[in-house]
Amino acid sequence: MRIDELLNNCPVLHVTGDPAVDISSIAYDSRNCTKSSLFVAVQGLKTDGHEYIDQAAARGAIAVVYERDLPLLPAGMTAIRVENSRRALGILGRNYYHDPSSQLFLVGVTGTKGKTTVTYLLESIFQKAGLSAGVLGTVNYRFGGKIMPASNTTPESIEMQKMLRLMVDEGVTHVVAEVSSHAVDLRRIDDCAFDIGVFTNLAQDHLDYHLTLENYYQVKRRFFTEVIPEGGKKQQPQRIINADDAWGKRLIDELDSGSLTYGIDSPCHVRAEKYDLAIDAIRADIASPWGGLHVMSGLTGKFNLYNILAAVASALSFGIEPEAVQEGVKALSSVPGRLEKVKTGIDAEPMVFVDYAHTEDALRKVLESLRHFKEGKIITVFGCGGDRDRGKGPSWVPPSRN
Repeated sequence: MRIDELLNNCPVLHVTGDPAVDISSIAYDSRNCTKSSLFVAVQGLKTDGHEYIDQAAARGAIAVVYERDLPLLPAGMTAIRVENSRRALGILGRNYYHDPSSQLFLVGVTGTKGKTTVTYLLESIFQKAGLSAGVLGTVNYRFGGKIMPASNTTPESIEMQKMLRLMVDEGVTHVVAEVSSHAVDLRRIDDCAFDIGVFTNLAQDHLDYHLTLENYYQVKRRFFTEVIPEGGKKQQPQRIINADDAWGKRLIDELDSGSLTYGIDSPCHVRAEKYDLAIDAIRADIASPWGGLHVMSGLTGKFNLYNILAAVASALSFGIEPEAVQEGVKALSSVPGRLEKVKTGIDAEPMVFVDYAHTEDALRKVLESLRHFKEGKIITVFGCGGDRDRGKGPSWVPPSRN
């Protein structure tokens, strides 16, 4: 594709060289440049791409997008100066891969906890509804029987566009993506057109990056106030929010009317009216604007009931039949590393769970859920690396010794 075609809707400050030259690929890591690549010099958290322009040229790059003053560019290189290289990267990716999210039904799930489980639940529901589903998340990226390792919870913008294009080309119609706060703040998903945005909850996490809970919340809020409305989908995107979460209540109050709410304790649109929580199952009667339904799941804990409600609200809101919703919830018996049963407790052996909980709030909720069912002691083994948000560890106190 020609550079001037790639720059459609991309704010450009200055161009040096030939903007009509064809490029073969786009890279923001100089090591990935090949013959006729376009290199986008991005200021990263640890390194600055502007320092690697010469290396990109040595590997075959013939053009560069950059944002700050440079003493000298390699001879013969087409140079495009922009205000923000990271923002330009997403626009270039969308144009290069022909705007794939416009051809998909795209659901974004954000929140401190529950993102992975909600994506697994929606994937299962999609499949039971006869839809071709793709998932982008913490565990992996997957579609059409293909499974790829996840470099980030949410891919970098150019990789996000590439992955969505691969899904479109493979016949995928519905995609559910975990949307991390880093992805929102670093503009990785600004050029995606979302049909639904889900807010699960918010608790202390990533404060090594966001510094305060208020900053963290404002980034999450931006997904609903800027990213989703500006996506360009013809139909009004749906915002689905946990009304029992304090930050979710604030988000509902601060958004324009039209959010679809879910919960257990608060008045809301999709609500668990009656429920039973067992060590090996969740059973719940759910009321919704589309009628009532009964769900049964092999997941464990009240927090997973909230995840089920988020998935049910999402699925019902865009027209999936209640029977397919019920079947999809029932079909998902576990999620890797999310209160995952690795020993079932048969023949008097202890029941063993593995969970990814890495915040005070998440670990507390896991232990409180299990304590409800315990017949003896609960033995907890957890890691605490401390190389990121160190404030998550010192304040934590176990619910009890047992």
